[in-house]
Amino acid sequence: MSAPGIAAVAIGAAPAGGLEVAVAFGAADGGAPRVELFRVDEDDPAEGWLAAERRLFGRRVLLDDAREAERWLARAPLDRASLPALSSAADLVLLAHLVHPEWEGHESDRILERCDAAVGAGVAARAAGIDTALRRLRADLAAEGEEAIDELVHDLETAGRPELDLLRGLEARPVAPVPGEADPLRGPARELESDDVAPVDDGALLRFFGPEGPLAARVPGYVVREAQVGMARAVAAALAHGSVQVVEAGTGVGKSFAYLVPAVLHAVRNQRPVVVATRTKNLQAQLFDRDLPRIARALDLPFRATLVKGRGDYLCLRRLAQARGAAERSGDEAARAVVAYLRRFARRAPDGDLERVSGWIRGRFPGASAWVDAVRCEHGASGRRCPFGRRCFYPRVAARARTSHLLIANHALALKWPRAFPTPDAFVFDEAHDLVDTATEAFGVRVTDATLRACTEGLAPRRRGDGLRGLLRRIERRGGIVLERVFVAAEEALATASRWERGVEELAAAAARLRAGRTEDGDRALVFDERVRDGRPFLELADRAARTAADARRLAAALERLQGDVEPTPESARAAVEEFDLELSTARERLTEEATGLDLAFGDDEGTVNWLVRGEGRFAARFEVRTAPIDVGEAIARFVLEPTRAVVLTSATLRVGERFDFFARHLGVDRLEEARDAEPLFLGSPYDYREALRFFVPLGGPHPLLEDPDAAVRSIVRAALLVARGLGGKTLVLFNARSRMTRVAELLRAPLAADGIRLLCPGPDGGIARVLERFRREDRAVLLGARAFWEGVDAPGGRVRCAILERIPFESPAEPVHGARTRRLAEEGENGFLAYSLPRAIVRLLQGAGRVVRGEGDRGAVLILDPRVATHPRYGGIVRASLPAGCEIGPEERVFAALLERLGVPTDAPEETPAARLARASGDAASGVDQPLDG
Repeated sequence: MSAPGIAAVAIGAAPAGGLEVAVAFGAADGGAPRVELFRVDEDDPAEGWLAAERRLFGRRVLLDDAREAERWLARAPLDRASLPALSSAADLVLLAHLVHPEWEGHESDRILERCDAAVGAGVAARAAGIDTALRRLRADLAAEGEEAIDELVHDLETAGRPELDLLRGLEARPVAPVPGEADPLRGPARELESDDVAPVDDGALLRFFGPEGPLAARVPGYVVREAQVGMARAVAAALAHGSVQVVEAGTGVGKSFAYLVPAVLHAVRNQRPVVVATRTKNLQAQLFDRDLPRIARALDLPFRATLVKGRGDYLCLRRLAQARGAAERSGDEAARAVVAYLRRFARRAPDGDLERVSGWIRGRFPGASAWVDAVRCEHGASGRRCPFGRRCFYPRVAARARTSHLLIANHALALKWPRAFPTPDAFVFDEAHDLVDTATEAFGVRVTDATLRACTEGLAPRRRGDGLRGLLRRIERRGGIVLERVFVAAEEALATASRWERGVEELAAAAARLRAGRTEDGDRALVFDERVRDGRPFLELADRAARTAADARRLAAALERLQGDVEPTPESARAAVEEFDLELSTARERLTEEATGLDLAFGDDEGTVNWLVRGEGRFAARFEVRTAPIDVGEAIARFVLEPTRAVVLTSATLRVGERFDFFARHLGVDRLEEARDAEPLFLGSPYDYREALRFFVPLGGPHPLLEDPDAAVRSIVRAALLVARGLGGKTLVLFNARSRMTRVAELLRAPLAADGIRLLCPGPDGGIARVLERFRREDRAVLLGARAFWEGVDAPGGRVRCAILERIPFESPAEPVHGARTRRLAEEGENGFLAYSLPRAIVRLLQGAGRVVRGEGDRGAVLILDPRVATHPRYGGIVRASLPAGCEIGPEERVFAALLERLGVPTDAPEETPAARLARASGDAASGVDQPLDG
């Protein structure tokens, strides 16, 4: 039953223009709510809104998302003073955060789905869905014995920051992890040890994927795909024979089932764990939350799967207890609210994964990031010494991993596999086209002034009143262990920590002096090449870095001596001493790690490239130095391929032209013994790309490298307007440079809005996840994106009818790792551009083009605004040969006309002809670029 006195309100577009306001009144018996609709006309909005106000009088109002409501109301010329019902309305998104902080993602649509409520079926249905969600949240909270929802909504309506008091009230019970929801993947815990490998029965695979098999019986719409069966058999063979199998499987093959099924069967049969690693979180979530439960039901075979992350992704109960005390001592109400939220999260979350809550906390409470970081589990925290021991989240995840058959991880974790997790019998890397970049970062080093200062932030305070700092002072003053030698050791450590802080500041100052003297070398990075290394500023910086590393080791030694001196005099002090010991051990490990990083960053290893990152704006005084392996394939082969019995590497784009050579070389596959290197497998998409997709390259446009940036911007704006207006949205524009994306977004927003099309751009319109979620919901939307969006957009069902690529996505030669690798190839007698730069650009281009055809029946086009695809004598033909479908090349007007015809844009009326549409888009683009942009 809905809470009495609460009205659920949804706002959206009316079919004939203006807005609709739907008000849902919950039924007393818990049945379907009564919904009333009110039209808010744009010409005379007051009448419709006042009618809705009269029905809301005396009731509390619950919106699904206050930010979305604000956007809708901005479209109607309403006086804000005339909206008293919404001036204090509560927010379903915020309410769900309070009741269920452990949910991954709190978009309003996802909340409604979790509550079995209506999603996207019109304004009236949405209002009813909000009412349904309200009932579910109220029941969940009542089951905990907490306050009723109506009291929460009342508090949320009050002025000021009601979350502060609310969160304090919700943390009443002691913190203790609670079991997660029922897990359909949970099987009996087993010791995963065996010497012999039993192959997966080939007949069992064929039956499973066959027309009469369990997949066909249990998965709606399942179709037998020969390529999927072929891939499953190849994966099973690799797992049985201990080989390294490379598989390119086009969109629609169904590769996730093709590797998950043999991986599960192999792991269960042999009692050996298999790790499946992905680059993106979206695919991780799909595998764990959607695909594996389906496979579990179809196989009717008990097995255990665990989603694993790095230690720092999990909440530490010991550090949470410390944070609570520190927040109380600080007297900061916002800090107390954040910690209260984290305590509630710890009580509700089955795994303590901070990824689920930190984004919202940071957005709602300024300064919250420090508190989120303060409760992360750190290296050095030993379960034997920690008072929470195995009850804490990371030890529990590690224990579950040791009895799991399948582990779902990300690339970075798989490349540097933690010792706390079981040794994998096999790795399966999906999205393997990104493995070079992930390995470059994973096997590299990054040292910043922030990471250096973090080593001592818990030891000695840099400012008064900071409850997160001051461990050394607490050791001095702790009752029962106040001994003379403790005072001496703590004072020594404090003095050393103070010298360390000054040394870090001097290091940052030396880096700034080096940057100031090398302004001609580019904007973002200063590579430590021979010219730089021979200069006095570099020698000064390297000397300062060496002294900072030495200071780190001296401080670590001082902390070790202090650990030896701190002993509990009375038994009552033992817990405090054990806590001090843990904190000091963690600080020592961090100091040693940073010292090693500084040594590597300023070393002269010919196998690495080292560089100083240039700060900008308020970060100009920052210190950040990085190092990365030039030949990352050697590291992958050494640490992953050679020690692991079997490895599968798969993606939709691994070949350049018809060859796997580039991929095999840069991932170390060509370094393996011939017996382990299985023949690469190519499985084409079951979709007919000749029908589903076509590429278009107009000639006569500006060259992407022209010095006049306005010409390129005007070309992109014109193309986007032409396509988006013809399709009514459903367009994705991909950029190489964020700066160009931001400028195009400002120029596109007004003309698209005039045609009723929403522009979505990360930054102004929210973070990446929020922008993608909104794009999937909107019927008339254009999405702009830079680097992450070339492969991170999955919007099936025709949401993307056309992808516009501003240029071939070459990396900048000034990028340190890219430049070092092309130079190394040139030194070895190869053409670095053709052997490295071009293949990487082609793989990314194909990833971007792949955003269009995501499912059966999708049909669309890719527009490449880069004439080099057609005209460049050296590599244009290589790019065209790599495209999976036909390519239309010609003068702009003819190509744009063919593009609109391909997209099915009607051209019956004279004003709708391709030439007329192009002229209008050209005029809007020209007038926009001529206007100065804010900022």
